[in-house]
Order: sequence, then C-alpha cells, then structure tokens
Amino acid sequence: MKEQQLFSQREQKGQVLVMAILLMAVLAVFIPTLVWWSRQDTQTSVKQKESTTAFHLAEAAVDRGRWKLLESATNWSTTSTTTLPGYNFDKTYTDVAGGTYAIQISSDPANENQRIILGVGRDNSTHEVRKIRVVYTNTTTSFSVRANKTLGVAAAADVHWGPVIAGQTITTSRAYPRFYGAQNITTLDANGITQPNSDNVQWWSYFKIPPAPVIDFNFYASSAQALDTLYGGSSDADCGNYYDTRPSSAGARDFTRCTDTNGRTFYIQSRDVTFGSAGNQNYIVGNVVIKTGSLTIQGNGGGNGSYDAHVPQQAWKEYGNSWATYQSFDASAPASYSAASNSNYSASATLTYPISNVMVHGFLYSGGSQSLTGGGGGVVHGAVMTGSNETLTTSNFTMYYDDTVTDDIKTVNLVLTLVSWDEIPGSWSGP
Repeated sequence: MKEQQLFSQREQKGQVLVMAILLMAVLAVFIPTLVWWSRQDTQTSVKQKESTTAFHLAEAAVDRGRWKLLESATNWSTTSTTTLPGYNFDKTYTDVAGGTYAIQISSDPANENQRIILGVGRDNSTHEVRKIRVVYTNTTTSFSVRANKTLGVAAAADVHWGPVIAGQTITTSRAYPRFYGAQNITTLDANGITQPNSDNVQWWSYFKIPPAPVIDFNFYASSAQALDTLYGGSSDADCGNYYDTRPSSAGARDFTRCTDTNGRTFYIQSRDVTFGSAGNQNYIVGNVVIKTGSLTIQGNGGGNGSYDAHVPQQAWKEYGNSWATYQSFDASAPASYSAASNSNYSASATLTYPISNVMVHGFLYSGGSQSLTGGGGGVVHGAVMTGSNETLTTSNFTMYYDDTVTDDIKTVNLVLTLVSWDEIPGSWSGP
C-alpha cells in the first residue's frame, strides 16, 4: 500500500514537471511572438502617424494654394501664363507642426480657365511623403445673362448656350437655357417656396447662387481712358469717345450707326445708354461697361454684324428640356440629352453656327436696369449683366453666350469651383 502511494505521488510530481516544462516551452515561443507583435503594432502605428502627418501637410499645401488664387483676380490671370513666387515648388513652408510642404500652381494645358494645384507634404521624422493634386475652375463669370435683382425672359426672347442667373425672382416660361434663381422662378416653379424647387434638369429656384462678380471698374476705366489718349476716341465718329465721364444730367449716351470692331472698351461712368434701331447700323466688337447708368435697347438695336459664331463645347447642358433645339446647332450631337449626359459629351472645339444682326459681340454691363423692348430681332453675342433688374421682352431678341468673352471679364473677386481632387504618387518636389 505504501509503495502504491509513493508511486502515485511520484507519478503526480512527474506529471506536474511535464506540464511545467510544456508551459515553459509554450511561453518560450509565445512571449517572443507577443513582443514581436507589439513591436510591429508600434511600428505600424508610428508609420501611420507619419503618413497621416505627411497627408495633412499635403492638404495644407493645396489649401494654401487655393487661398493664394482667391487673394486677387490678378493672381488668377498671372498663373494663366506664368508662376507666382513661392508657388512653383521653389519654397519650403514650415508653418505646420510635424513637417514641411511645398506648392505648385499652374494653368491646366487642356483648359485655360482651370488651375492645377499640386501640394506635397513631408514628415520631419522619417521623410514620409504624400502628394495631392486638385483642379479648380473659375466660375465667377459663367453666365449668359445675370441680374443682381429680378430678371424676366419673355416667350419671344431667346437665350442660348449659357445659363441665366438672378439674385431675386425670375419670370419665364422658356424650356431653355438653365435658370438659377435665388428666389422663385415663375412660372416654372408653380408651387413657390414649397419643395421641390427644381426639375434637376433646367431650372433651380430658391437656389444658393454663387456670389455676384464684382466688376473691376478701375481696369475698364483706365483702359478706355488710355484708348482715348492713344486714338482720340473711336475711328467711327458716330461711336464717340471710349471714356465718358459726363454726368447723367447730360442725357443718355446714344449708340446709333456705330461700328467699332477693334475689341476695345467703351466705359460710361454715369449716363444712361441707348442702342437705337436705325437701319442695322450698330456693330461693336468689344465691351460696353456702364458703371451706374441704365441700358435700353430699342428694337433690334441696329445690329449689323454677321459671322460664324463659336459654340461653347458644353452648350448642350442648356437644353435638357429641349434637345431638338440643341441639335439644330450641333449636327454631331448624341440622340438625346440623357445620352449626352451619360457620355459626358463635349462638342467639337471647332463647332460654329452662323448668326446675324449682331449689335455687340462682347461684355455688356450696366449698374442700372436693362430693358430690351420693342421688336426687330437684335442679337448680343457674349454676356450681359446688370447690377439691378433685367427685362428681355424684345420680340425675337436673341442672346448667344460666348465663353471666350466671359473668360476675359475683369473682376475684383473670384469664385472657384472644385473640378477634381486626387492623391497621387510622388516624391518630394520642394527645394
């Protein structure tokens, strides 16, 4: 009996010893593994932190580039052909903790109205690098007709190829172009302020419209004044001087039988302006900027210009509810608006359409109201803007949008719209 108990005790001690040895063997393998996992996790966390730091630095870079463009309209213009100091990967910025960043701003070679901002960030500890590419377009002047207050487009008036924007109500029943109103669009929005306030194709009422362009009057005034100094006014005596600062009490400035196709600017400080209907004898290629006065176009405004007009490549977007109208301009257009939208259609860059009776090819601005009344089929090709109310009621009057004109409108402010945002591979690009 004693021998059996002794054997049992020895057996138990042996089992405990075996278990202890096995446990030590497991721990000998597992503890180093835990240590390795812990080290890997720490290294991964550090690497992620470094990568996140570099990414935030790249974000800071493109954000700084955006604010540099918004700093002044001059910066936008300058970057169309050259670079800005400190924004061509020629300076390293250190104002953000944890690392450095550099910036490049350049014009998009495929679209002169777009800017590419490249931002590269680098973590100080391990030199981890992240890079971001963003593209912005300048939509400050992306309109065919814009009124800061009310706007009306009658059934007998046509606006083609570009959108209409108003700071208050819009009154129209037209199926084109696109209409954006900060208040109601009658009669298209029959339910008023009650949603929905859009058909998501052609009209948007109670819409958050972009800020109105602030016209650079100093630029236009100095340009017109310089033209008078150089040329003594227009070569056509019926057009008069380019720079007009006579008071409103002098009466309205009348454009009748005026032909000036030199791409220059008529700047009228205070007077109202009238385009008279006098046997198709007005044709101005250039800008008419009326700082505070009103504009009246009588009949056809004497329009006398005829030529093949450039059709903007994105003009098709104005005809979601009247596709046949767009097809009349573009024989190569897709079969439907949906097909154009789904394929992100862009018309040929050489697409043109013949127009006639053109009175102005350029930018037509007035600080006061604009009234187009009477009949006669006048045409403006470019863009029209008023700081007050706009009324397009002239029978058969036609407005054709020209994006090459709006790209050249000089403003004090900028409205930038994001086109694309991408993280791209790349190494450190700064000095």
